[in-house]
Amino acid sequence: ANKKSYGKQMTVVWHVDDLKVSHVDPKRVTRFCDWIQSKYGSCSVNRGKVHEYLGIDLDFRTPGVVRMSMIPYIQKILDQFPEDLGASAPT
Repeated sequence: ANKKSYGKQMTVVWHVDDLKVSHVDPKRVTRFCDWIQSKYGSCSVNRGKVHEYLGIDLDFRTPGVVRMSMIPYIQKILDQFPEDLGASAPT
């Protein structure tokens, strides 16, 4: 969802109870989090250029570019898989 907040775009994306909020002014994100806390009791803020959201690494370090990767998430799934995936099987 997008909304103008103090003349700039605030973007909120969500999945169940996980939200990603962005705004050019960090005070707007803090205020949004305060509002969430008043409604639901908790909210945590992670600031910076690199984030993990729903298993996706989001890297905003290059201006105008977002790099996304799920390699660490997929590696974790493979590491936890109960069978050896290196063997071959007839089809």
